[in-house]
Amino acid sequence: MRSRILSVAGSLWGQIEASISGLLLGGSILLVAYTVLVRYFSPANAPLYTDEITVYLVMWAVLIGCAGITRNRQHVRTDLLLHIMPPSMQFYCELAANLAGTGFALFLAWYGGLVAYEAWDFGDVSPTNLRFPVVDLLLGATCCRRADGTWPPAGCDQSVADQTESRSIGRQCQEV
Repeated sequence: MRSRILSVAGSLWGQIEASISGLLLGGSILLVAYTVLVRYFSPANAPLYTDEITVYLVMWAVLIGCAGITRNRQHVRTDLLLHIMPPSMQFYCELAANLAGTGFALFLAWYGGLVAYEAWDFGDVSPTNLRFPVVDLLLGATCCRRADGTWPPAGCDQSVADQTESRSIGRQCQEV
């Protein structure tokens, strides 16, 4: 009974992940289509924020999709030699591969933490006119931050905000 419940819950979770990933990809396609049409018919009114949002939508769709693929063991792996080895050797090869993958994931988490801390410490913001706090993007917390809508974040160096604004204005003038 317990395995049946876990199986149903896992299947439901997989469908939720696939739906979210599909919605994110679909939203990014619609956003790109909208941007292309506006830039074609009215370049002066072309939104400057859509490229950045599209990148984030696709990035999160891929990351959510990777979780499900890895969970279902559908990811790409080299197992040509694994099938011709004796079962005891297969176990040790699988163990070594899992340990190597875990070590790499731990290294990425550690190094990502250092990069996120540095972004937070310097008050880094994205280089577009949206000025998302980079630490939020690195930690996946952009949707949970700044409910009052204040941008740039508190403590952001005003010269960085001014440079970002001037680049956005320059790009907007070039498109006109």
